[in-house]
Order: sequence, then structure tokens, then C-alpha cells
Amino acid sequence: QMVRDSSRSMYGHSIGIGHTRWATHGSITDRNAHPHLDASGKIAVVHNGSIFNKQELRKELKALGYKFDGQTDTEVIAKLIGHYYQNGKVDIRVATEKAMQRCEGAWGMVVMCSDLPEELIVICNGSPLYIGVGENGTFVASNPSAFKGQSGSFIKLQDREVATITADGRNLDLTK
Repeated sequence: QMVRDSSRSMYGHSIGIGHTRWATHGSITDRNAHPHLDASGKIAVVHNGSIFNKQELRKELKALGYKFDGQTDTEVIAKLIGHYYQNGKVDIRVATEKAMQRCEGAWGMVVMCSDLPEELIVICNGSPLYIGVGENGTFVASNPSAFKGQSGSFIKLQDREVATITADGRNLDLTK
């Protein structure tokens, strides 16, 4: 019900992200729930995994003036991607790749940017991530059982692979 109510203002859009687990870092609060945003509010991230050097990255970002609302490693990732996107004048995929090169740990992650509302960036390392392709759309999940009834075929991303998925499902750009 909460997702349905929150989505009503988004009708007309054909892409979205969500996460069904509470954060494993920080307390169980709405502040620590996914998705997490970068400082500009343009970039949203959902993530399954654990970033071991999150404190070091958080300290570095705070020194650059970034503020944090919660305690999760996912919020650190979002701010780091946003930092590279805004300051490096690079596209969202390159910003995501640069940020994840700085991270130590495991992740299965989806990134969405309001500047490119018909694309998702998908990346993983040490945490499973699958892309399901079906007649009704393209789906991303940490377990292919999530595609049941929607997709009988899927792609398992390998560590450090990055994919750009477009809303129309006609483009899946996958590189390592």
C-alpha cells in the first residue's frame, strides 16, 4: 500500500527502483531505508551488500562538505557517485564506476539518475545480481526467483560487470 501511494505522483514514468530489506548498517529507521540519494537529490541508489571502508569514505566526503542523514553504507555510495557526477562532469555510468572503484566490500546495486529517467545503471561485486528480461519489461533483483511470472530468462552479472538498462528494454549495454 505504501509503495502504491508513494508512486501515484510518478504515473507516466516507466522505470523505478525499490528495496525490500531494512538496512544492515545503522538502526531500523526510515532514514536508513533505501533508496538513498546523493546531495543533489538527482541520484538514487539501492544496494545489497556491505562496504567495508564506508567510514573512511564518509569522513572524506564530510571534509568536502557533504552531509549525511543516516548511518548506512548505501548513503555513502550515493553521495560518492553524486560527487563524481557533479564535479567530474562525467555521465552517471562513469561516475558509478569511479565510485565503486573506491569501495571495498560486496555489492549488488542499482543506480537511477533524474537526468536520465529512462535508464538504470546496474553493477555488482561479490553479491549476486540478476537481470530478467520478459515481455512486460526488464527487471533487476538479487535472486532470479523475484522474476517468477514476469521473466523466464535472466542474465547473472559477474563481479565488476556494469550494465546500462533502458526503459524500453531494447538496450542492455553490459561491460566488465
